[in-house]
Amino acid sequence: MSRFDLSSIAVLLLLTLTIFSSCRRDTDVLLDNNNDASSTTSTTKSFANVDPSLWPYFQRFEEQAALRGLSINLNELELTGDLEDLPGENVGGQCTWHSNNPNHITIDEPLFNDLSDLYREFIIFHELGHCVLDRDHREDADQHGSCISLMRSGLGACHDNYTNNTRTNYINELFNPNEF
Repeated sequence: MSRFDLSSIAVLLLLTLTIFSSCRRDTDVLLDNNNDASSTTSTTKSFANVDPSLWPYFQRFEEQAALRGLSINLNELELTGDLEDLPGENVGGQCTWHSNNPNHITIDEPLFNDLSDLYREFIIFHELGHCVLDRDHREDADQHGSCISLMRSGLGACHDNYTNNTRTNYINELFNPNEF
């Protein structure tokens, strides 16, 4: 095999199957790359009513918004988040909008524990895209079949290409979908 060994292909296949069988408006998301993203600061901000494991990704989301001229304060939005074993197969995360628990992000803990930093970021940014940016799914693909948005549902024909090399473009589209 040229770029991946068989175990990498098996993981990618499992993640792809997970993507295609899991998405509904309030559940999502998986990737197909193990690269790491890094935060732009060394001190992690705290977020009320959010599992501390999610804090670096919430902070990164705010930082990435600021780099694009948007002021987002997740504490002011009273966004909550936790890790738990989500029911059902192949559910990576959920953004809950109902009145009993508005703007709440839940990430599947067993999956979270098995993922790289970049995969975690992808899932959390996707769910924050729903809860904070009010983004719906976007299934568009480029000429190579890669999803142009990390807001894809997993039900379309495009494939993920979220890597350290493509991360900036995906995040640009997340915060400004009208330009893509």
